[in-house]
Amino acid sequence: MVTRRCNNGCCTVTYCPLELSYGMTAHTFQGQSAGPVSEGQPKNAVDRIIFDPGNRVFEGNNPGTLYMGASRATTAGTGKEDSALYFTGQNMNKFRVIDITLQRNGVTQYKKVRLRSLWVKRLEQNTITFNWNEDKKRELITWAKTFRMDIFTFEKALSRRKWRKNGMK
Repeated sequence: MVTRRCNNGCCTVTYCPLELSYGMTAHTFQGQSAGPVSEGQPKNAVDRIIFDPGNRVFEGNNPGTLYMGASRATTAGTGKEDSALYFTGQNMNKFRVIDITLQRNGVTQYKKVRLRSLWVKRLEQNTITFNWNEDKKRELITWAKTFRMDIFTFEKALSRRKWRKNGMK
């Protein structure tokens, strides 16, 4: 804060001087990079990231935010002032990065991390993989190019399909 007196010296004003700066949310910065690049590559639009990951509860409710922020930097530096990544915030420490899936007690997973793991496990159990040789691929491409079905037959086929593992239609 800055306090200034008027020209007559009878009154004062206290204000916060503003400086032009630029900020982005983590979501809008996804897919971009910050920091130095190899010679011959186009320069990144952002030189440095100053990242405040919030508290552990926030990370537990938004898994991957800390990792996403850290992974945007092209270098973490060599200990000199050449880093593209700086962390800030009262809740940032090395233990936040060691295992970001566990709560403060170091044993219990965050709810959303646990639910995501269960969802991935369910997807893996219900995913069918095909091993196609070249003949099967050609046969499938030929079938796809020549097969035709009218809308009535299509809707009838869809209504008979068992969509879930437990047999619900």
